[in-house]
Amino acid sequence: MFDVRHQMEEGQVNAAPLVDAQDHYIGVVTKEALQNGAGAVDVEGLVDPTFAPIHESVHLDVVLDTLTSTPQTWAAVIDDERRVVGTIAITDIVRNYRRTMQANLRRASELGGSTGISEITVANDSPLVNSSLRSTAIPRGVLITAIERGARRHSTDW
Repeated sequence: MFDVRHQMEEGQVNAAPLVDAQDHYIGVVTKEALQNGAGAVDVEGLVDPTFAPIHESVHLDVVLDTLTSTPQTWAAVIDDERRVVGTIAITDIVRNYRRTMQANLRRASELGGSTGISEITVANDSPLVNSSLRSTAIPRGVLITAIERGARRHSTDW
């Protein structure tokens, strides 16, 4: 059990999929459960049953529904034999959406017209600082896909 906790600490993850000897998905174990269950003999007894896996064949809308209707922000992706083939997180979906949106807008702006994409830096002394987006004079039709504050990126949900 120490080895699992040590691997999670080295990987800087708070939870990870747990598989059996045949590499079949059992569930998710959290670092907190490992710390609290330090006297436990079997890691499988520490599995968090609330983490639902996602089958690799499901559509993105099912993934989004699962990740937004449960407390989990990521899920193990499994195949027909319940083997973990990867993980997917809300941040992965948002990052990919943003990249795709930017690529499409760049292509559209290369065609000409009034469509385009811009990355704007707001200076610390700007009147926009500490103001809500709704109260600013952003022109109608402008789509804001993300706000980045230092190293933190916030996807828009409005």
